[in-house]
Amino acid sequence: MKQILLSIIIPVYNVENYISKCIHSVIRQAHCNMEVILVDDCGRPESINIAEQILSKSSITWRIIHHEYNRGLAAARNSGVAAASGKYIFFLDSDDYLAENCLESLLNKAEESQAEIIFGNYMCVFGDKIIPGNRTRKMDFIAADTAIIGHIRGDYAPMAWNRLILHSWYKTTGVSFIEGILHEDEPWALSLALRCHRIAYINNITYYYQQREGSIMSLSQWSDSRVNGQIEFFRNSYAEIERYIGELPLEFIVWHNTMLWDFITSFIASKSSLVSDKLHELLTYCWSPRLCNISSIPYKDLVIYLLISKLLPPRTAFSIAQLYIRIKTFLTKLNKKMTL
Repeated sequence: MKQILLSIIIPVYNVENYISKCIHSVIRQAHCNMEVILVDDCGRPESINIAEQILSKSSITWRIIHHEYNRGLAAARNSGVAAASGKYIFFLDSDDYLAENCLESLLNKAEESQAEIIFGNYMCVFGDKIIPGNRTRKMDFIAADTAIIGHIRGDYAPMAWNRLILHSWYKTTGVSFIEGILHEDEPWALSLALRCHRIAYINNITYYYQQREGSIMSLSQWSDSRVNGQIEFFRNSYAEIERYIGELPLEFIVWHNTMLWDFITSFIASKSSLVSDKLHELLTYCWSPRLCNISSIPYKDLVIYLLISKLLPPRTAFSIAQLYIRIKTFLTKLNKKMTL
């Protein structure tokens, strides 16, 4: 039996007004050697029923994974991955939809580049209004030593959707979505970027991201669930620093500390009820004596960065720190040439 080339994982929860457009956008894709995995996360039955009716009339291989109770988006994605049999996996949120030839374009780039992760560009949908999202850059691929730089530089959105992933590689990373938090995409995407050997980009629009009332993104920035999700991100980021100590570029440390300090400043000003409980933990992620032992990051550079980050606004500090790194790298290379 021919191996399934692609597994499309679609978590389903209370999206009866959107699921039809989502499923039809999959059926219209030119490439048919794929399976659709619907994960029923115990919402209202209308959503999963609509999807089932549409797919039953198509020639696509599909199946439904049923949760026994509502476990959230992270758990639904993890369940979908566990059931997937394709060479590649692709996450599609059930209130979003695919652009024409999305999957064919991504698969062609995957086979050409032999990358573990392949991105396209996306559009944001606000009712009848459609505007460009954070577009990826025009490049064929980037190597492992700069994959994380592309992530922190914002070359691609840190979401699970709109990225084609090599399934066999994904299983070796040991990375999964953290269950029970909001914005589970962010720590997940960061962990993958740190482990990726090659990321490919295509300039095509491949995905339409639906912004709707009542979604997670509409929650208050300082709601307990969003704050806890952000704290979990920094906990994960700090754990990755500890895991990859000695291998991380200075830019990553700069990015981590800048993002963290920006959040702490806003967190204190927000007067959130969680400040007294969580502030001490957050401050422990700002600095670790072990970072002084990173062979690739001289102690002097860390001290300079810490001074910059405390004296200047976070975004300005990040820009100046990056400029400092580039100038130092250039001068080091120039000095080597002059001494030859």
